[in-house]
Amino acid sequence: MIDGSIVALITPFKKDLSIDLQAYQKMLELHLDSGTQAIVCCGTTGEAPTLSNEEREMLIKTAVERVSGKVPVIAYTGSASTADATEKTKRAKELGADYALVIVPYYNCPTSRGCIAHFDSLKKCELPVIAYHHPGRTGIKLGYETLSEIVCMPHIVGVKDASGDKTLTTRLSEITAVYSGNDGDFVEMMQSGSKGVISVMANILPKAWNEIASLCLENRFDKAKELYGYYKPLCDAVFSEVNPQGIKWGMHLQGYCLPQYRLPLVTPEIQNQKWIASELANLQSTAVMN
Repeated sequence: MIDGSIVALITPFKKDLSIDLQAYQKMLELHLDSGTQAIVCCGTTGEAPTLSNEEREMLIKTAVERVSGKVPVIAYTGSASTADATEKTKRAKELGADYALVIVPYYNCPTSRGCIAHFDSLKKCELPVIAYHHPGRTGIKLGYETLSEIVCMPHIVGVKDASGDKTLTTRLSEITAVYSGNDGDFVEMMQSGSKGVISVMANILPKAWNEIASLCLENRFDKAKELYGYYKPLCDAVFSEVNPQGIKWGMHLQGYCLPQYRLPLVTPEIQNQKWIASELANLQSTAVMN
C-alpha cells in the first residue's frame, strides 16, 4: 500500500467554467516533481458533485496518462447510490486507475448493515478500494465493529478516516492501512498508526507535506510537529472556508489556476482572501514556502 502524502487534487476551471486541462496537467507534473506519493482525482476537493461523468472520466484518463505509472492514481467513485458507485468504479478500472476511493453513502443515511452491503457490492468491480469515512460530510459515524467488517473485505485495501478519532485510527491500523482525512491532525493520526494523509494542503505545499509525512514514517514526530507548526497558520486560513474554496483561492494566488468555482461553491469572503494571501506572504518571506 501507499505510505506518505497523497494529494486530493483540485479541478481547475477556465473562465467559462470548462475544465482547464493545461493547468491540470501542470499540477500533475508539480506533484511528480515534489514527491507526492499518489494522486486522488475528482474527489470533494476536485468539486466532484459538479462534474459530469464525461468530465470525471477525462480527468482520470488524463491523470493516468500523465503520471505514466510513476505514482498511483486514485479515482474518487463514491455515490449515495450503490449502483452508481459500482458503475463509476468499474469505469475507473477501465480507464487505468490503480485504486478507487469510495465514501460511506451520504444523505440517505443507511444503517451499518446497509453500509456493509454497499462496500461488499464493489467486489465485482475488481479494483482495490479505499473506503472513505467522513461523518461530517455524510452524517454517518461508523463504529469500529462496522468499519472493521468493511476493511476486512478482500477488495478493501485501506480507509481514509476523517472522523478525528485517534483511538479508532489506532485500532483500525492494526488490521488495515489508515489514511488521515484531516490536514489539521494528520501528524497525530500518523503517530496513532496511520500510514499517511489524503491531503488538501498538499495541493499548495506538496514538498513540505511529503517531508512531514516522511518524518512521521521515520518516527521523528517531534521534528514533524515542529515543521508542521510553520504551516499551521496557512492551514487555518485555508480552512476558514469550506473546502475547496480556500485551497483553490490559495492556488490561484500562487498562479496555478484561475479563481473559478462551480456553484454552489463561491469565492472566499474578502477577509479570508486577505488572510490566505497574508499567510502565503509570511511563508514566502521566511523562505519556508515550497
